Amino acid sequence: RLVNGTHAQLAKATVAMAAATITAGLLAHWDDFSLEDGWSDPDNLHVLLGVAGAALMAYAVQKSASQSTGKVSHAGIAELGALGMVVAIKLTW
Repeated sequence: RLVNGTHAQLAKATVAMAAATITAGLLAHWDDFSLEDGWSDPDNLHVLLGVAGAALMAYAVQKSASQSTGKVSHAGIAELGALGMVVAIKLTW
């Protein structure tokens, strides 16, 4: 099982870009996030879904990269993470 091929490298790049997106968002919009507004506030949901999505994608990549033999079920986790990030974006745009 190839764990350093093109698919794996692009997955790692995707996670790096997701982490950069989260970092840039936190730096630029730190004041928009407030637990006093509750979790249903669009800004809070944006942060929660974005961070959870990036974390799920990172977990999927780590899960796949850590096993060099056999099949590793990781696509669903990665897709759920990507969906979380897409929904986070759509909430605020």
